[in-house]
Amino acid sequence: MANKLYVVGILLLWAGSMSWLVSQRILPPLVAGESPPNSLLHQRDPVAWRLSVDGSECGTAVLQALVDDVSVTEIHSRLLLDRLPQPKGGPPWLAAIGETLEAIGLDVRTRNVFDPLGQLARFSMSIEITELNEPITLTGRIDRGKLKLRVRSRFFPDRSFEHDWPEQGLLATELMPESKVLSVYMGRKWRKEVFSPFAPPSAPVEVLDAEVVEVCKPMDDGKPVRACRVEFRSLPASGVSEEGRLRGTMVVSETGRVLQHEKFLLGSRITFDRLSDRESIRLAGSLLELDRYAAMTKPQRPERTPASE
Repeated sequence: MANKLYVVGILLLWAGSMSWLVSQRILPPLVAGESPPNSLLHQRDPVAWRLSVDGSECGTAVLQALVDDVSVTEIHSRLLLDRLPQPKGGPPWLAAIGETLEAIGLDVRTRNVFDPLGQLARFSMSIEITELNEPITLTGRIDRGKLKLRVRSRFFPDRSFEHDWPEQGLLATELMPESKVLSVYMGRKWRKEVFSPFAPPSAPVEVLDAEVVEVCKPMDDGKPVRACRVEFRSLPASGVSEEGRLRGTMVVSETGRVLQHEKFLLGSRITFDRLSDRESIRLAGSLLELDRYAAMTKPQRPERTPASE
């Protein structure tokens, strides 16, 4: 009898573990689609973008990653927006500022730090409204599956928030597109979490549905290339039309190189057009100021000594 109870216990334990595996690791990719491999952590070379708002060119964005000797990764980005029309949405503090200005300029710096296992450890973001020269700072860290966020500004008292955080979360942001997305093909679907500094601080992370909807032939460095267009939509909600769910689009070449990203932000359509590799290197050197803002430097090869020759 004891042996039978032991066997039944083992079977129940196995069934329980398998039900967890199916519900947490197998069903989500089948229902929502598995995300393409994300190369954000491996973006060693700078990537820069030309920004347009509602069709008018008005800014620049640039991103670069640094990796130290123990595989800790810092990802630095900066977005400079000369003018954004008076915001039609956003948090109360931004709406109040927007009412006093015909347009606002933004200078946004972001620093994300990932541990050697590729997990997000902490991040910081500074949003400076150039007309007012008043920064808003957001800092966050990941602790036991929670995103702990702190917001500081003279426009409101310091506030802290806590949110659930996915195990493989990378903190994609509305203010900087991904530079490379692999394994993109017609009909592919997946989900991703996006952080918005202009969302209510109590709910800054939004889940978006992504789907490859079209094959196209855009230009890349003056040459036509085969690419796919991806649409990003908010999750279905009552009273929201399919068109109203559209949050952005992305054009990805067959090599995975992201050529263009469009986002709908604060009532405006912001377009990121990728610049050449040479221009990206030049802009990273002049705008990121890594000597000042990076906690690490690029790993350098040890100098050869007479004893090692």
